[in-house]
Amino acid sequence: KQYPIEKRDPVIMAAFYGSNFRKVITWKRFETDLDYIDFVNDEAELLVKFRETIIEYNPDYLIGYFTDGFDFPYLKARAKINNVQLIINGSQITVNSRGIEPQAKIKGISHLDIYKFIKNVMAGSLRLDSYSLNSVSLELLKEKKIDLRADLIGVIWDIGGQDIGKYCEYNLQDALLTYKLAEKILPSIEEIVKLVYVPSFDVCRMGYSQLVESYLIKNAKDFDELYPNKPDKGLVSVRRIQTYQGGYVFNPNPGLYENIFVFDFLSLYPSIVVSHNICLSTLLEEKTEDSMETPEIIENNTNVKYYFTLKYDGFIPLVIKDLLLKRAKIKSLLKQNKDPVLEARSYALKTIANATYGYFAFFGARWYSKECAMSITAFGRKYIMDVIDKAQKNGIKVIYSDTDSCFFTQEDKS
Repeated sequence: KQYPIEKRDPVIMAAFYGSNFRKVITWKRFETDLDYIDFVNDEAELLVKFRETIIEYNPDYLIGYFTDGFDFPYLKARAKINNVQLIINGSQITVNSRGIEPQAKIKGISHLDIYKFIKNVMAGSLRLDSYSLNSVSLELLKEKKIDLRADLIGVIWDIGGQDIGKYCEYNLQDALLTYKLAEKILPSIEEIVKLVYVPSFDVCRMGYSQLVESYLIKNAKDFDELYPNKPDKGLVSVRRIQTYQGGYVFNPNPGLYENIFVFDFLSLYPSIVVSHNICLSTLLEEKTEDSMETPEIIENNTNVKYYFTLKYDGFIPLVIKDLLLKRAKIKSLLKQNKDPVLEARSYALKTIANATYGYFAFFGARWYSKECAMSITAFGRKYIMDVIDKAQKNGIKVIYSDTDSCFFTQEDKS
């Protein structure tokens, strides 16, 4: 598969889709009945028209799919070659490449690359082999891209004629799918914004741990908590190589089964944090009369236990408890009324709560604690193995188990 090269290959078309708005800009004319095509004279004029279209439509959000990684860097490079200034609201479109991944910013308009949100936050529930626009659209929208060979567009362009119109339709379909995905995802992004007090531009590009940290920082003042400094590069390097035992997995028994039933823990890891008061602020150096101890944990080939005080509630357990209570209340309301806003709010609360366990072990975390992370997974293994043990003692066959759920079968339906 050949990818375009900035210094060699021009931008030949650009597509937009919005509320009661659709447009494809291209610069090779052909006979067509498609009313959404704007013809211009050359690539430079296309880039100017691209800029003017955004200014005239003046969207609250400019949303794309992998636009940080490809579209905007490419447009910027071609604009420079064509001596075109991509100025919107008095400022150039900027592509910041100083971080791990580039970020494209537009003054006065929030540019959201929803590919990043889907890949960073939604991937845990989607579990797709590919996060291409086509794969994600099939999963979330039950729609797909137009079946057309994108790698032949250069050949078709050179030949000219009405076949270029097929690629205009192809391009517009990509914009439409991105628009529909945004309609589905944007409410969740906006609810997370309300939770973590971070702009949508950043939320769209943040991972789980960054979202959790932002939420903890926001809540710290309400609990008279001083949040720790960011770790320096040396400490991050040390943390990166540290490992520990994760959740318990019961290897599946291959076969076809009937009468399958599933046992699933509700918010297992967040519940463990709350019920066992697991936090940096409650971690003790030794056992006391009013402490809670973990199951045995293997660390560096040695069996160890950790202890957490029960004298007072830890900061993070209190924050997570509040999240779980809020979500339970919203789920109760959703049983009465399937409100899309409440559904998005429930998703936002679930996202932050479930990500807390992983945050403890995130190498860049302010509230980093390998001991807390190890303790949470130790309790998780204990609870899931207790369920498996009880099932087997009662003649119930275990098919599979992973982290927080078990799959069973029993010939006798009773």
